[in-house]
Amino acid sequence: MKGEQSFDEQHFDDTSSAEIDSFSSAQELSGKPGRNPDKEGLPHTVTPGGESELGSFVLDAIGMDSSVFTPDSVMERLVKDYRSASEIFGDSLLRRITGYSSEYIEKNLRIPEFVRHLEEKVSQGIKGLQEEGVLDAKGELSEEAYESASVVLLAELLDEFVAKGQLGAHQQKKKRLQGVDKDVQRFSNQAYKDISVRKSVQIAVRRGHKQFHIDDLRITQEEGVGFAEIIYAVDSSGSMKGEKLSQARRAGILLAYEAISRQDSVGLVSFGPRVSRIVPPGKDFPQLLHAFMRIRASGETDLSAGIIRATELFSSGSHTKHIVLLSDAIPTAGSNPESAVIEAASFARARGVSLSVVGIGLDAQSSVFASRLASLGGGRLLLASQPSDLSILLLEEYTHLRQL
Repeated sequence: MKGEQSFDEQHFDDTSSAEIDSFSSAQELSGKPGRNPDKEGLPHTVTPGGESELGSFVLDAIGMDSSVFTPDSVMERLVKDYRSASEIFGDSLLRRITGYSSEYIEKNLRIPEFVRHLEEKVSQGIKGLQEEGVLDAKGELSEEAYESASVVLLAELLDEFVAKGQLGAHQQKKKRLQGVDKDVQRFSNQAYKDISVRKSVQIAVRRGHKQFHIDDLRITQEEGVGFAEIIYAVDSSGSMKGEKLSQARRAGILLAYEAISRQDSVGLVSFGPRVSRIVPPGKDFPQLLHAFMRIRASGETDLSAGIIRATELFSSGSHTKHIVLLSDAIPTAGSNPESAVIEAASFARARGVSLSVVGIGLDAQSSVFASRLASLGGGRLLLASQPSDLSILLLEEYTHLRQL
């Protein structure tokens, strides 16, 4: 595509605008796996087809906390504070809605004729997304959009981390903690908790299914059971908006995939000024994937509420119970937030629950507090200098936990 000209030179010529692919083309994951699909094991690569642009659009929308799109709200943001709006929407979102790059919009936004033209383009773009099923009648991301984006994200993560050998590592070190596979069978009215997530995901991805089909599901018969329950308690306060929460989501999905594949149980608690999303520990990977995609960032940071609620979700028994707490700051909610968090950690330890802390870009004061919290919780402090480090850190924490 040639470089975009200024608006007055185009004379309402829309031929340079980005063409919006139909949502229907993104219904199934397509591409050539790097392995023979008739053989067992994850494909080395999955190259998405028509769903790639849609997946990028929806994932950007989720990451930027832009889940509602109406012509009036989009235009109000663009006209009132374009710089802020462009950061919220991102270039792929703006192209998807308007057909123009963010640079082109900014260059012409002071021209009244262009603003009127842009308003028409926004209205048409949103209407098109509604017709394609990406947005519902209220302008909110549809369930179909979330499901499509979750499959694209999962395929990207598996493609990246399996290729690097960072999933499924150290499998032999856990033989003393977990039974050895005896048989893999098709699912047929057995208990859902016995479904092998790893085998089922492998088959679904190879077949290009964007959702699990009943004939994708497999049961793994084992001689033993999982040894741990892990709850990922993720800070979803306002400061986590954007890249931090996007990477925290990716890391949590990888942690859940790896742990459930090892027959451990994983739960989720997200919290800002209050606990906003809860999944008790279990082996239902699709339920966790659904929950991760819907975490939103807002408000202050109530770490104590997250720790207490996570502690209450563990089942009884002498097995390992562990919280992985992720945050980018010291607590801010309440009259004495640091004392409340220390009390919450003590509450967890008194009930046999250990706690590790994963910090993102913590300053000196926050690092000291996080170290104290991890020590009191009987766990470790892991520091991420940048959000992209989170996935590796969480996988390392899980490997460490399994070797205890």
